[in-house]
Amino acid sequence: MKILIVSGSSVFDNLGGSEMQMRTLGGYLLGQGHEVVYYFQELIPEKPSREIQEGATVYRNKRPHGKILGLIRDANRLKEIVQKGAPDVLYARCFRSVFVLDRVSRKTGVPFVYQVPFALDSSFFGLAQLKHIRKSLPLTFYGFFSRRALKDAAQLLTISQDDADALMELRGLDARTIYNMHPVPDAPTKKAAPPLVVWINNIKSIKRPELFVDLASRCHDTRARFIMSGRTGNGRADQMLRRRMEASANLDYIGPTTLDEANALLAEATVNVVTSKSEGFGNGNIQGWLRETPTITTVDKDQVITRNKIGFHVSSVEEMEEKLQFLLDHPDECAAMGRRAREYAIENHSIESQGPKYLEVFHHVSGGEVESDSPASGLLGGCPVPMKGREVL
Repeated sequence: MKILIVSGSSVFDNLGGSEMQMRTLGGYLLGQGHEVVYYFQELIPEKPSREIQEGATVYRNKRPHGKILGLIRDANRLKEIVQKGAPDVLYARCFRSVFVLDRVSRKTGVPFVYQVPFALDSSFFGLAQLKHIRKSLPLTFYGFFSRRALKDAAQLLTISQDDADALMELRGLDARTIYNMHPVPDAPTKKAAPPLVVWINNIKSIKRPELFVDLASRCHDTRARFIMSGRTGNGRADQMLRRRMEASANLDYIGPTTLDEANALLAEATVNVVTSKSEGFGNGNIQGWLRETPTITTVDKDQVITRNKIGFHVSSVEEMEEKLQFLLDHPDECAAMGRRAREYAIENHSIESQGPKYLEVFHHVSGGEVESDSPASGLLGGCPVPMKGREVL
């Protein structure tokens, strides 16, 4: 089977969560003996328009696509690749790819699978989608038609059952849930001493980094060290945040980190803190759980953290401080949470547990069959009836 994965930017050069997951999926599919082709919509003049990377064929856009006509050219470029390479399935989890996927699927007959990588609520389908119209009319136009194109997907996927439920409630669209997946590392042998509390994310308003700075200030009299990692901008709010970080004696801001550096921090950390307004299903959570690091978070998709007792779901910085103090004062309970977190993540977020589910979906939408000895065989039972309720694949 040949799968063509479409991404707004390079999965090899961009460390975003969606890019990380598409790269992981591509590696899994290649390891299972399937052919993988990537199409990156961004234009990078110094990069070739076609090359081989990590065993996959990579195509890139030949022209910028920021204008409305550029978006059509983008779709035409993908259509050429599809007609030349004859993939069985198109897949993406970048929202700006949906319009292109739908247009190409209609013209070539190749089915597309789209996985929603972010949190869904009523504002996504409401008038709020027009908020960027003055800044970018083309991208607003693009987003409008991408929302409409969701109904044309051969299969919609989400990364949480909460978001699958939202799609059904808001648009009557059936979606299956496949969780984000990561390779399973060795269990950590030792946590840092004194205790280390980390915040690793993109530093932007929706992630509310200022709450972590507040938390560090509130816990100045504990033995804990606080480390914050992420890329900042140059706006006034970013400058104010940097000044606050510099003024906090027990907080170290270390700038952006590579994936390996982030994983090393999470392996040493006692607690991982998430302060976002919303999350699709934070990769940082999963990376921490696999390294026996519980989470204190303002977002608990599918109530995973609460139900599995692998951290705390909080609604204020005061509650965040209270739960952190509890974990610092009860290291044995904190360690037990970490062990439960690793067990949960291996069962629900490992490549071995989630990869076969993609294969089953791809075989299903392309009209193929899953081999009887495949790990995916029987997950959907070959039944086209969509999932209901809160069941997760």
